[in-house]
Amino acid sequence: MDTYFLIARSRKDNSFTVLKLQETWYLGREKGRQGVLTRENDLEAIDLVTTRFGSEEEMANRMAMNGYIPDSDVDIFIASKRQKDGKSYIRFDEVIYNPDKDRRIDSLRRIALTSLASDFKDDKYDIDSIYDEVIALSYMADDYLAMLLDGDMNVSLIFAEQLRGVQQYSEIPYFLKERVGFGADNYLVLRNIVESINRLEQVSTHSRADRFVQNADFIGKNLSGRMALVPDLAMQLDKSYVEGQLSLFSLLDDKGKEQVVEATKKVAEEEKLIPQKIHIPRSGVSDYDKRKEVFRVLRHAEGKVFYKDKETDTYKVNYDVFTSYPPTEDEARKLNTYLTGKLPKYFAHYIYDYRMLCECQKDSFTPPSEIAELQTEVEYDIRKVDARFKSAKTLNMAYEWCMLYEGARKRDKAVSEGAKVSSDLDDKAKTYGKK
Repeated sequence: MDTYFLIARSRKDNSFTVLKLQETWYLGREKGRQGVLTRENDLEAIDLVTTRFGSEEEMANRMAMNGYIPDSDVDIFIASKRQKDGKSYIRFDEVIYNPDKDRRIDSLRRIALTSLASDFKDDKYDIDSIYDEVIALSYMADDYLAMLLDGDMNVSLIFAEQLRGVQQYSEIPYFLKERVGFGADNYLVLRNIVESINRLEQVSTHSRADRFVQNADFIGKNLSGRMALVPDLAMQLDKSYVEGQLSLFSLLDDKGKEQVVEATKKVAEEEKLIPQKIHIPRSGVSDYDKRKEVFRVLRHAEGKVFYKDKETDTYKVNYDVFTSYPPTEDEARKLNTYLTGKLPKYFAHYIYDYRMLCECQKDSFTPPSEIAELQTEVEYDIRKVDARFKSAKTLNMAYEWCMLYEGARKRDKAVSEGAKVSSDLDDKAKTYGKK
Protein backbone atom coordinates (compact mmCIF):
# COMPACT_ATOMS: atom_id res chain seq x y z
CA MET A 1 0.00 0.00 0.00
CA ASP A 2 1.23 3.49 -0.85
CA THR A 3 2.25 5.78 1.98
CA TYR A 4 1.50 9.47 2.26
CA PHE A 5 2.83 12.44 4.19
CA LEU A 6 0.78 15.27 5.63
CA ILE A 7 2.73 18.50 5.07
CA ALA A 8 2.33 21.95 6.64
CA ARG A 9 4.07 24.60 4.51
CA SER A 10 4.71 27.99 6.07
CA ARG A 11 3.32 30.79 3.95
CA LYS A 12 5.80 33.17 5.53
CA ASP A 13 9.15 31.58 4.65
CA ASN A 14 8.12 28.41 2.72
CA SER A 15 9.69 26.10 5.29
CA PHE A 16 7.69 22.94 5.96
CA THR A 17 6.91 20.38 8.63
CA VAL A 18 6.04 16.73 8.06
CA LEU A 19 3.10 16.24 10.41
CA LYS A 20 3.18 13.01 12.38
CA LEU A 21 -0.04 11.17 13.19
CA GLN A 22 -0.95 9.04 16.16
CA GLU A 23 -3.16 5.98 15.69
CA THR A 24 -5.57 7.07 18.41
CA TRP A 25 -6.39 10.15 16.34
CA TYR A 26 -8.06 8.06 13.64
CA LEU A 27 -8.78 4.67 15.25
CA GLY A 28 -9.84 5.89 18.67
CA ARG A 29 -8.33 5.12 22.05
CA GLU A 30 -9.66 1.57 22.16
CA LYS A 31 -8.01 0.44 18.92
CA GLY A 32 -5.13 2.87 18.39
CA ARG A 33 -1.69 2.80 19.93
CA GLN A 34 -1.00 5.78 22.15
CA GLY A 35 2.20 7.76 22.04
CA VAL A 36 3.43 6.42 18.68
CA LEU A 37 3.74 9.16 16.04
CA THR A 38 4.41 8.22 12.41
CA ARG A 39 5.57 10.35 9.48
CA GLU A 40 4.40 7.90 6.81
CA ASN A 41 0.71 7.07 6.89
CA ASP A 42 -2.06 5.50 4.88
CA LEU A 43 -4.16 8.02 2.98
CA GLU A 44 -7.22 6.72 4.82
CA ALA A 45 -5.58 7.57 8.16
CA ILE A 46 -4.83 11.12 7.02
CA ASP A 47 -8.42 11.62 5.85
CA LEU A 48 -9.81 10.29 9.13
CA VAL A 49 -7.73 12.88 10.99
CA THR A 50 -8.34 15.90 8.76
CA THR A 51 -12.11 15.31 8.44
CA ARG A 52 -12.37 15.90 12.18
CA PHE A 53 -11.80 19.58 11.38
CA GLY A 54 -14.06 22.01 9.60
CA SER A 55 -11.30 23.89 7.77
CA GLU A 56 -7.57 24.30 7.24
CA GLU A 57 -7.59 27.25 9.61
CA GLU A 58 -9.21 25.24 12.40
CA MET A 59 -6.73 22.38 12.00
CA ALA A 60 -3.72 24.72 11.77
CA ASN A 61 -4.76 26.60 14.91
CA ARG A 62 -5.13 23.36 16.86
CA MET A 63 -1.74 22.06 15.72
CA ALA A 64 -0.01 25.36 16.49
CA MET A 65 -1.63 25.47 19.92
CA ASN A 66 -0.40 21.93 20.66
CA GLY A 67 3.13 22.69 19.42
CA TYR A 68 3.14 20.52 16.30
CA ILE A 69 3.85 23.52 14.07
CA PRO A 70 5.44 26.87 15.01
CA ASP A 71 2.82 29.04 13.33
CA SER A 72 -0.77 28.62 12.13
CA ASP A 73 -0.26 30.50 8.83
CA VAL A 74 0.33 27.35 6.78
CA ASP A 75 -0.74 25.56 3.61
CA ILE A 76 -1.59 21.96 4.54
CA PHE A 77 -1.42 19.35 1.79
CA ILE A 78 -0.67 15.68 1.16
CA ALA A 79 2.49 14.54 -0.61
CA SER A 80 3.66 11.16 -1.82
CA LYS A 81 6.66 9.99 -3.78
CA ARG A 82 5.91 8.03 -6.96
CA GLN A 83 7.66 6.35 -9.85
CA LYS A 84 6.54 6.54 -13.48
CA ASP A 85 8.44 5.62 -16.63
CA GLY A 86 11.62 5.22 -14.60
CA LYS A 87 11.39 8.74 -13.15
CA SER A 88 10.46 9.80 -9.65
CA TYR A 89 8.06 12.62 -8.95
CA ILE A 90 6.20 14.14 -6.04
CA ARG A 91 2.43 13.93 -6.18
CA PHE A 92 0.32 16.52 -4.35
CA ASP A 93 -3.22 15.82 -3.17
CA GLU A 94 -5.56 18.21 -1.40
CA VAL A 95 -6.69 17.73 2.18
CA ILE A 96 -10.34 16.92 2.85
CA TYR A 97 -12.04 18.79 5.69
CA ASN A 98 -15.59 18.57 7.01
CA PRO A 99 -17.03 22.10 7.01
CA ASP A 100 -20.71 21.16 6.87
CA LYS A 101 -20.74 17.84 8.75
CA ASP A 102 -22.57 16.31 5.80
CA ARG A 103 -23.38 12.72 4.89
CA ARG A 104 -20.78 12.65 2.13
CA ILE A 105 -17.96 12.95 4.67
CA ASP A 106 -19.66 10.46 6.97
CA SER A 107 -19.66 8.01 4.07
CA LEU A 108 -16.00 8.70 3.29
CA ARG A 109 -15.00 8.15 6.92
CA ARG A 110 -16.74 4.76 7.00
CA ILE A 111 -15.13 3.82 3.68
CA ALA A 112 -11.71 4.86 5.04
CA LEU A 113 -12.13 2.70 8.14
CA THR A 114 -13.22 -0.27 6.03
CA SER A 115 -10.32 0.28 3.63
CA LEU A 116 -7.80 0.31 6.50
CA ALA A 117 -9.16 -2.98 7.79
CA SER A 118 -9.77 -4.79 4.49
CA ASP A 119 -10.71 -3.33 1.08
CA PHE A 120 -12.50 -0.08 0.39
CA LYS A 121 -14.74 -1.84 -2.15
CA ASP A 122 -16.31 -3.82 0.70
CA ASP A 123 -18.32 -0.74 1.69
CA LYS A 124 -20.68 -0.72 -1.31
CA TYR A 125 -23.54 1.27 0.23
CA ASP A 126 -21.41 4.31 1.08
CA ILE A 127 -19.44 4.10 -2.17
CA ASP A 128 -22.67 4.05 -4.18
CA SER A 129 -23.92 7.13 -2.33
CA ILE A 130 -20.80 9.02 -3.48
CA TYR A 131 -21.24 7.75 -7.04
CA ASP A 132 -24.86 8.96 -6.99
CA GLU A 133 -23.71 12.42 -5.94
CA VAL A 134 -20.97 12.77 -8.57
CA ILE A 135 -23.29 11.45 -11.31
CA ALA A 136 -26.02 13.92 -10.34
CA LEU A 137 -23.60 16.84 -10.08
CA SER A 138 -22.01 16.02 -13.46
CA TYR A 139 -25.48 15.80 -15.01
CA MET A 140 -26.63 19.16 -13.64
CA ALA A 141 -23.43 21.25 -13.69
CA ASP A 142 -21.68 21.71 -17.05
CA ASP A 143 -18.75 23.50 -15.48
CA TYR A 144 -18.09 20.76 -12.93
CA LEU A 145 -18.14 18.06 -15.61
CA ALA A 146 -15.82 20.14 -17.80
CA MET A 147 -13.37 20.60 -14.93
CA LEU A 148 -13.37 16.83 -14.31
CA LEU A 149 -12.73 16.06 -17.98
CA ASP A 150 -10.03 18.74 -18.21
CA GLY A 151 -8.15 17.32 -15.22
CA ASP A 152 -8.69 20.46 -13.15
CA MET A 153 -10.09 18.61 -10.15
CA ASN A 154 -7.31 16.09 -9.44
CA VAL A 155 -9.74 13.28 -10.21
CA SER A 156 -8.41 10.41 -12.30
CA LEU A 157 -9.23 11.05 -15.95
CA ILE A 158 -10.00 7.35 -16.35
CA PHE A 159 -12.89 7.85 -13.93
CA ALA A 160 -13.87 11.21 -15.43
CA GLU A 161 -14.19 9.65 -18.90
CA GLN A 162 -16.90 7.36 -17.51
CA LEU A 163 -19.04 10.48 -17.00
CA ARG A 164 -18.45 12.06 -20.42
CA GLY A 165 -21.88 11.23 -21.86
CA VAL A 166 -23.84 11.71 -18.66
CA GLN A 167 -25.80 14.74 -19.93
CA GLN A 168 -27.26 12.93 -22.93
CA TYR A 169 -29.91 11.27 -20.78
CA SER A 170 -33.36 12.74 -20.14
CA GLU A 171 -32.93 12.31 -16.39
CA ILE A 172 -30.08 11.69 -13.96
CA PRO A 173 -28.61 8.28 -14.96
CA TYR A 174 -27.91 6.86 -11.51
CA PHE A 175 -27.87 3.41 -13.14
CA LEU A 176 -24.40 4.16 -14.56
CA LYS A 177 -22.84 3.08 -11.28
CA GLU A 178 -24.13 -0.47 -11.87
CA ARG A 179 -22.41 -0.81 -15.23
CA VAL A 180 -19.44 -3.14 -15.50
CA GLY A 181 -16.21 -1.15 -15.24
CA PHE A 182 -17.77 1.95 -13.74
CA GLY A 183 -16.23 3.48 -10.64
CA ALA A 184 -12.97 3.98 -8.80
CA ASP A 185 -10.39 1.22 -8.60
CA ASN A 186 -8.73 2.42 -5.40
CA TYR A 187 -9.30 4.61 -2.38
CA LEU A 188 -7.22 7.50 -3.78
CA VAL A 189 -9.54 7.92 -6.77
CA LEU A 190 -12.66 7.74 -4.61
CA ARG A 191 -11.51 10.24 -2.01
CA ASN A 192 -10.43 12.68 -4.73
CA ILE A 193 -13.98 12.51 -6.10
CA VAL A 194 -15.19 13.60 -2.67
CA GLU A 195 -12.53 16.34 -2.54
CA SER A 196 -13.67 17.63 -5.95
CA ILE A 197 -17.27 17.97 -4.76
CA ASN A 198 -16.11 19.71 -1.58
CA ARG A 199 -13.95 22.05 -3.64
CA LEU A 200 -16.78 22.94 -6.02
CA GLU A 201 -18.91 23.92 -3.03
CA GLN A 202 -15.99 25.94 -1.67
CA VAL A 203 -15.40 27.91 -4.89
CA SER A 204 -19.06 28.36 -5.80
CA THR A 205 -20.24 31.93 -6.18
CA HIS A 206 -23.43 33.61 -7.36
CA SER A 207 -22.14 33.42 -10.94
CA ARG A 208 -21.50 29.85 -12.07
CA ALA A 209 -19.09 31.07 -14.77
CA ASP A 210 -16.83 32.30 -11.99
CA ARG A 211 -16.18 28.76 -10.76
CA PHE A 212 -13.61 28.13 -13.48
CA VAL A 213 -11.68 31.21 -12.34
CA GLN A 214 -12.12 30.40 -8.66
CA ASN A 215 -10.87 26.84 -9.17
CA ALA A 216 -7.86 28.08 -11.15
CA ASP A 217 -7.09 30.47 -8.28
CA PHE A 218 -7.44 27.61 -5.80
CA ILE A 219 -4.86 25.57 -7.72
CA GLY A 220 -2.51 28.48 -8.40
CA LYS A 221 -2.36 30.10 -4.98
CA ASN A 222 -0.15 27.37 -3.49
CA LEU A 223 1.41 25.79 -6.59
CA SER A 224 4.70 27.68 -6.81
CA GLY A 225 5.34 27.43 -3.07
CA ARG A 226 4.75 23.68 -3.08
CA MET A 227 6.84 23.11 -6.20
CA ALA A 228 9.74 24.97 -4.60
CA LEU A 229 9.76 22.24 -1.93
CA VAL A 230 10.02 19.38 -4.41
CA PRO A 231 13.84 18.86 -4.16
CA ASP A 232 13.69 18.72 -0.37
CA LEU A 233 10.51 16.62 -0.32
CA ALA A 234 12.11 14.16 -2.73
CA MET A 235 14.76 13.49 -0.07
CA GLN A 236 12.59 13.63 3.04
CA LEU A 237 9.90 11.37 1.59
CA ASP A 238 12.45 8.73 0.64
CA LYS A 239 12.32 5.50 2.65
CA SER A 240 16.04 5.80 3.45
CA TYR A 241 15.67 9.31 4.89
CA VAL A 242 16.89 9.80 8.46
CA GLU A 243 15.18 12.53 10.47
CA GLY A 244 17.42 15.50 11.09
CA GLN A 245 19.38 14.93 7.90
CA LEU A 246 20.29 18.30 6.36
CA SER A 247 19.43 19.25 2.80
CA LEU A 248 20.34 22.06 0.47
CA PHE A 249 16.98 23.76 1.05
CA SER A 250 17.31 23.67 4.84
CA LEU A 251 20.72 25.36 4.58
CA LEU A 252 19.35 28.33 2.65
CA ASP A 253 18.63 31.59 4.44
CA ASP A 254 15.28 33.37 4.06
CA LYS A 255 16.45 35.28 0.99
CA GLY A 256 17.66 32.10 -0.67
CA LYS A 257 14.36 30.34 0.00
CA GLU A 258 12.46 33.28 -1.43
CA GLN A 259 14.58 33.14 -4.59
CA VAL A 260 13.77 29.44 -4.98
CA VAL A 261 10.05 30.18 -4.66
CA GLU A 262 10.22 33.02 -7.21
CA ALA A 263 12.18 30.90 -9.67
CA THR A 264 9.68 28.07 -9.26
CA LYS A 265 6.80 30.48 -9.78
CA LYS A 266 8.34 31.55 -13.08
CA VAL A 267 8.74 27.93 -14.20
CA ALA A 268 5.15 27.20 -13.20
CA GLU A 269 3.91 30.14 -15.25
CA GLU A 270 5.99 29.13 -18.27
CA GLU A 271 4.72 25.57 -18.11
CA LYS A 272 1.10 26.47 -17.44
CA LEU A 273 -1.15 24.10 -19.31
CA ILE A 274 -4.30 25.01 -21.18
CA PRO A 275 -6.98 22.32 -21.50
CA GLN A 276 -7.29 20.39 -24.73
CA LYS A 277 -11.05 20.11 -24.39
CA ILE A 278 -13.02 23.27 -25.14
CA HIS A 279 -15.69 24.02 -22.58
CA ILE A 280 -19.11 25.06 -23.94
CA PRO A 281 -21.51 26.55 -21.35
CA ARG A 282 -24.92 24.94 -21.79
CA SER A 283 -26.77 24.82 -18.50
CA GLY A 284 -28.96 27.86 -17.85
CA VAL A 285 -28.15 29.58 -21.17
CA SER A 286 -31.37 31.03 -22.62
CA ASP A 287 -32.17 31.29 -26.34
CA TYR A 288 -31.73 35.06 -26.02
CA ASP A 289 -28.24 34.61 -24.57
CA LYS A 290 -27.33 32.05 -27.23
CA ARG A 291 -28.30 34.47 -30.01
CA LYS A 292 -26.36 37.26 -28.32
CA GLU A 293 -23.27 35.03 -28.02
CA VAL A 294 -23.47 34.02 -31.69
CA PHE A 295 -23.37 37.62 -32.90
CA ARG A 296 -20.68 38.52 -30.35
CA VAL A 297 -18.39 35.79 -31.69
CA LEU A 298 -19.06 36.80 -35.30
CA ARG A 299 -18.35 40.49 -34.57
CA HIS A 300 -15.04 39.73 -32.86
CA ALA A 301 -13.83 36.93 -35.14
CA GLU A 302 -10.42 37.71 -36.63
CA GLY A 303 -9.06 36.80 -40.04
CA LYS A 304 -10.89 35.01 -42.81
CA VAL A 305 -13.37 32.73 -41.03
CA PHE A 306 -14.91 31.22 -44.19
CA TYR A 307 -13.89 30.79 -47.80
CA LYS A 308 -16.05 30.13 -50.86
CA ASP A 309 -15.56 26.78 -52.56
CA LYS A 310 -16.03 27.63 -56.24
CA GLU A 311 -16.67 24.03 -57.26
CA THR A 312 -19.59 23.53 -54.88
CA ASP A 313 -20.55 27.22 -54.56
CA THR A 314 -20.65 26.80 -50.75
CA TYR A 315 -18.91 28.52 -47.86
CA LYS A 316 -16.54 26.43 -45.76
CA VAL A 317 -14.49 26.94 -42.61
CA ASN A 318 -11.03 28.34 -43.30
CA TYR A 319 -8.62 26.23 -41.26
CA ASP A 320 -5.59 28.21 -42.45
CA VAL A 321 -6.19 30.66 -39.59
CA PHE A 322 -5.08 27.96 -37.14
CA THR A 323 -1.30 28.26 -37.26
CA SER A 324 -0.15 26.50 -34.07
CA TYR A 325 -2.90 24.14 -32.87
CA PRO A 326 -5.56 23.15 -35.43
CA PRO A 327 -8.92 21.75 -34.27
CA THR A 328 -8.97 18.06 -33.41
CA GLU A 329 -10.64 15.58 -35.72
CA ASP A 330 -13.81 15.62 -33.61
CA GLU A 331 -13.83 19.43 -33.41
CA ALA A 332 -13.35 19.74 -37.17
CA ARG A 333 -16.25 17.38 -37.76
CA LYS A 334 -18.49 19.60 -35.63
CA LEU A 335 -17.24 22.81 -37.24
CA ASN A 336 -17.97 21.32 -40.67
CA THR A 337 -21.49 20.08 -39.85
CA TYR A 338 -23.07 22.27 -37.16
CA LEU A 339 -23.88 25.13 -39.56
CA THR A 340 -26.53 23.82 -41.93
CA GLY A 341 -28.02 25.11 -45.16
CA LYS A 342 -27.02 28.67 -46.08
CA LEU A 343 -26.01 29.65 -42.55
CA PRO A 344 -22.23 29.62 -43.34
CA LYS A 345 -22.94 32.02 -46.21
CA TYR A 346 -25.05 34.28 -44.01
CA PHE A 347 -22.37 34.27 -41.30
CA ALA A 348 -19.66 35.11 -43.84
CA HIS A 349 -21.69 38.00 -45.26
CA TYR A 350 -22.46 39.37 -41.80
CA ILE A 351 -18.77 39.22 -40.74
CA TYR A 352 -17.69 41.02 -43.92
CA ASP A 353 -20.38 43.71 -43.84
CA TYR A 354 -19.96 44.38 -40.13
CA ARG A 355 -16.19 44.81 -40.52
CA MET A 356 -16.69 47.19 -43.42
CA LEU A 357 -19.18 49.20 -41.40
CA CYS A 358 -16.76 49.49 -38.47
CA GLU A 359 -13.91 50.61 -40.75
CA CYS A 360 -16.06 53.23 -42.45
CA GLN A 361 -17.36 54.57 -39.14
CA LYS A 362 -13.74 55.09 -38.04
CA ASP A 363 -12.90 56.91 -41.27
CA SER A 364 -14.05 60.52 -41.02
CA PHE A 365 -13.95 60.87 -44.81
CA THR A 366 -16.58 58.18 -45.43
CA PRO A 367 -19.81 59.77 -46.72
CA PRO A 368 -22.83 59.33 -44.40
CA SER A 369 -24.75 57.78 -47.27
CA GLU A 370 -22.20 54.95 -47.55
CA ILE A 371 -22.37 54.29 -43.81
CA ALA A 372 -26.17 54.22 -43.99
CA GLU A 373 -26.01 51.75 -46.88
CA LEU A 374 -23.67 49.46 -44.91
CA GLN A 375 -25.90 49.64 -41.86
CA THR A 376 -28.78 48.51 -44.04
CA GLU A 377 -26.68 45.58 -45.31
CA VAL A 378 -25.76 44.54 -41.77
CA GLU A 379 -29.39 44.70 -40.64
CA TYR A 380 -30.39 42.62 -43.66
CA ASP A 381 -27.72 40.02 -42.76
CA ILE A 382 -29.05 39.88 -39.19
CA ARG A 383 -32.63 39.34 -40.39
CA LYS A 384 -31.51 36.43 -42.60
CA VAL A 385 -29.70 34.80 -39.69
CA ASP A 386 -32.60 35.40 -37.30
CA ALA A 387 -34.98 33.80 -39.78
CA ARG A 388 -32.96 30.59 -39.48
CA PHE A 389 -32.94 30.92 -35.68
CA LYS A 390 -36.69 30.40 -35.55
CA SER A 391 -35.66 26.76 -35.43
CA ALA A 392 -34.45 26.01 -31.89
CA LYS A 393 -32.24 23.22 -33.24
CA THR A 394 -30.52 25.56 -35.69
CA LEU A 395 -29.94 28.16 -32.96
CA ASN A 396 -28.50 25.56 -30.59
CA MET A 397 -26.13 24.18 -33.21
CA ALA A 398 -25.04 27.67 -34.29
CA TYR A 399 -24.35 28.54 -30.65
CA GLU A 400 -22.31 25.34 -30.22
CA TRP A 401 -20.39 26.15 -33.42
CA CYS A 402 -19.54 29.67 -32.28
CA MET A 403 -18.42 28.58 -28.81
CA LEU A 404 -16.30 25.80 -30.32
CA TYR A 405 -14.77 28.04 -32.99
CA GLU A 406 -13.94 30.80 -30.50
CA GLY A 407 -12.42 28.29 -28.07
CA ALA A 408 -10.29 26.74 -30.81
CA ARG A 409 -9.01 30.18 -31.90
CA LYS A 410 -8.15 31.13 -28.31
CA ARG A 411 -6.32 27.84 -27.78
CA ASP A 412 -4.41 28.28 -31.05
CA LYS A 413 -3.37 31.79 -30.01
CA ALA A 414 -2.28 30.60 -26.55
CA VAL A 415 -0.11 27.87 -28.07
CA SER A 416 1.45 30.34 -30.50
CA GLU A 417 2.38 32.47 -27.48
CA GLY A 418 4.13 29.56 -25.78
CA ALA A 419 1.44 27.84 -23.72
CA LYS A 420 1.26 24.06 -23.58
CA VAL A 421 -1.84 21.94 -24.03
CA SER A 422 -2.79 19.25 -21.53
CA SER A 423 -3.71 15.80 -22.78
CA ASP A 424 -7.17 14.36 -22.18
CA LEU A 425 -5.58 10.92 -22.59
CA ASP A 426 -3.45 11.16 -19.46
CA ASP A 427 -4.67 8.43 -17.14
CA LYS A 428 -3.41 10.12 -14.01
CA ALA A 429 -4.85 12.85 -11.89
CA LYS A 430 -2.95 16.12 -11.93
CA THR A 431 0.53 15.86 -10.39
CA TYR A 432 3.23 18.43 -9.83
CA GLY A 433 6.98 18.40 -9.39
CA LYS A 434 7.86 15.76 -11.96
CA LYS A 435 11.57 15.46 -12.61
